Amino acid sequence: GGAGGVGGAGGDVGGAGGDALTDEVITALDTKAQAFLADHDLPGLAIAVERGGQVVWSGAWGWADVDAQIPATADTPFTLGSVSKTFIAAALMKSVEAGEISLDANLAELELPFLDNPKIDGEAITLRHLATHTAGIRDGALYDCGYYMDETHASLYREFTDLECPEPVEADQASFLESYLSPDGILYNAAHWAGHIPGEAFAYSNIGASLAAVALERGVGVDFDTLTQTRVFAPLGMDHTFWHVTDDTPAIARRYFREDSAEDWFQLPEYSLATWADGGLKASAHDLGVFLAEIAAAERGESSWLSAASAQVMLSAQTDQPSELEWQGIFWMGGGTSFGHTGGDPGVTTLMFHDRAHDVGVIMLLNATDESDASEAPLLSLYREIFELVGGDFL
Repeated sequence: GGAGGVGGAGGDVGGAGGDALTDEVITALDTKAQAFLADHDLPGLAIAVERGGQVVWSGAWGWADVDAQIPATADTPFTLGSVSKTFIAAALMKSVEAGEISLDANLAELELPFLDNPKIDGEAITLRHLATHTAGIRDGALYDCGYYMDETHASLYREFTDLECPEPVEADQASFLESYLSPDGILYNAAHWAGHIPGEAFAYSNIGASLAAVALERGVGVDFDTLTQTRVFAPLGMDHTFWHVTDDTPAIARRYFREDSAEDWFQLPEYSLATWADGGLKASAHDLGVFLAEIAAAERGESSWLSAASAQVMLSAQTDQPSELEWQGIFWMGGGTSFGHTGGDPGVTTLMFHDRAHDVGVIMLLNATDESDASEAPLLSLYREIFELVGGDFL
């Protein structure tokens, strides 16, 4: 059924001096969010606003779990989808800063036998190629065979679509990638590799992103989840952020799906991705606001966590190939005065952008996806309105 009403409205107001939002802005933001939730019968929505290097406001509406009537809060971890890739970027730049790996090293030197395009001889794939989606690796339909239900490891897409996926799903990230990219792999298709040398064309690739995480952990000698925990989450105080659900992690927002707005929401089973580094991160709106504020501060040279040089490489064009927005950096992308990323998966909708011109960023998390064509425009419209409310511009 539907969300049935607003669970937890309002939010935690933080910040100091002129950075804090005024009561009028908070009231307007709250009114817009509540109206949007009601108009679209959404389960849950969380928003955070960052400015001046800190989260100045965060709040949530509706439910983290509709059936259990657990309200969404600014500290509820939502699954982020592809916004997860910005954390591969952060871990990557921290490792480059530490002198442990180079963006332009030939990854053939790592023990990744499947990182070899069978259509080309002597090519050199680098982390920069993977991070700019120019490595020549393609997401095919079988990429979706990496989604599995936590309880059984059965394929999510085989259960709910007509995609023929092997079961149980190979849940180990490196093993799944090998199966997908090696000519003798069970998921291999020749179309997974492009016929051009790395760097010559842009094609957004989830497989390439998770491959970057595996390459990074092989190059540095530390598991990727440990690397992100020790170099990103812990230093920034992101206590409601994690890759894998365990008995010790906070309960995540349940994910809801419908094919069109006339239908009731369907609660998806708890599911994970074999290629978890490209889209499996769980984080609260507040934590994600902290991260975005710190990245923006780093670019200005105001962060003790990441150097300005690292942030500037990450947040500027690293390929001259036409990409999704005006420029493609190290996983981050942007246009106009904005940089950020979006995320989408079954039951996952995430928006995270920062406007440099006004030093303000907005995080928006939904635990829902509506497959009808009409659903995206109102969401982007709300996001733009909230940006304007807090004194910024979005793309």
